Amino acid sequence: MEVFILFSILITMAAFFSCVNVRLFKLPSGISLMMMGTLVAVTVVLADYFSPGFAAEIKEKLSLIDFSEFLLGILLSFLLFAGSLRVRTPDLKKAAKSIGSFATVGTLLSTFIIGAIFYFLI
Repeated sequence: MEVFILFSILITMAAFFSCVNVRLFKLPSGISLMMMGTLVAVTVVLADYFSPGFAAEIKEKLSLIDFSEFLLGILLSFLLFAGSLRVRTPDLKKAAKSIGSFATVGTLLSTFIIGAIFYFLI
C-alpha cells in the first residue's frame, strides 16, 4: 500500500464521516473527525487480528511521513484557511480591541512565564 493510497483512503473517510455527521448527528466537526480517527484505529487493530502484519505495514508507511512538516507545512494552512472562511469582517472589527489585547497580554505572559521557568531550571 503506497502512502498516496493511504492518504486517499483517509481523506475519503474524512469526507464520508463529515457528510454523515452533517446529515445525521450534527455534532461539531472536531468530534466527528475524532470518532473517525478512533474508528480507523479500531479497524487497523481488527485487521491486524485477522491479517497478521497489517498494522506493521501501516506503521512502516506512516514512519515515512515527516509529521512535523506535514502538520506545519500542509495541514495548518488548510485549517487556517477553513477557519478564516467563517470569520465575518464586521464581527472581527467589533472584537479587534479584545483580540489585540488578549494576544498581546497572552504573548507577554507566556514569554515571562517560560523565561522564568528556564531561568530557575538552568
